[in-house]
Amino acid sequence: MRETANELSFGDLHVGMQGWVNWTATAEEIDRFAALSGDKSPLHMNQKFAQEQGFRGRITHGFLLGAKLSYLVGMELPGKNSILVEQKLSFHQPVFAGDQINLSVKIVDMIEDFNFVVLKFRAVKYQENKTLLMARGEVTCKMLS
Repeated sequence: MRETANELSFGDLHVGMQGWVNWTATAEEIDRFAALSGDKSPLHMNQKFAQEQGFRGRITHGFLLGAKLSYLVGMELPGKNSILVEQKLSFHQPVFAGDQINLSVKIVDMIEDFNFVVLKFRAVKYQENKTLLMARGEVTCKMLS
């Protein structure tokens, strides 16, 4: 992941533009997110409990995935000159430690009067020649320049 944000302006953007990042969920990140958020539900923290509920292991917090979306919007597309103003997410499949997830955004609308950029979001996992939709949503950003 990059250390400095893309420096795009509203005029640099266009409908259809895409950004993406690959991320592998780790047990350490789940633990750190639990400590930061205070959400220490046994579904996230206790392997045995999660398995007793029918999952193959501890479940990654949905908003840890949302935090990776924040990285994608703030650092990749649209980047430094944007502020996220609205976010809608739905979670379709649980993410487990070790899962490799591709997160992507695509600009689907631009509202010039307000310098708003609307992006569709998808998080997918490729497994056994299948593409699994893990999460999807939409974010609206206001461009500052």
